[in-house]
Amino acid sequence: MTRILVREGYLALTAETGRDALGFLKTPLSPIDVVILDLHLPDVSAIDLCARIRELHPDMPIVVWSGEAEPSEGAQLLELGVHRYFRKPVAVDELLATVEAALL
Repeated sequence: MTRILVREGYLALTAETGRDALGFLKTPLSPIDVVILDLHLPDVSAIDLCARIRELHPDMPIVVWSGEAEPSEGAQLLELGVHRYFRKPVAVDELLATVEAALL
């Protein structure tokens, strides 16, 4: 996904963990316009991470993707104002259209 976004001209930062992602988001000079995250992270719940992102950046567009998800997780994500929720695999054109829409 990072290669696709970079190829299309976006600056893409990659975090291996939710804690790393929060580190990027807490940095005042971070040029982050959209967060794209996997529902299943190695260190924190993506739902908890979305809630924390909302606390730090209430208007930040968040896109979540997952290979497996329970319906209750999707409902929780919508309650947190997630911009878009994808099931893997995601088509390149669909990913790019979602990022473009989130930036508007």
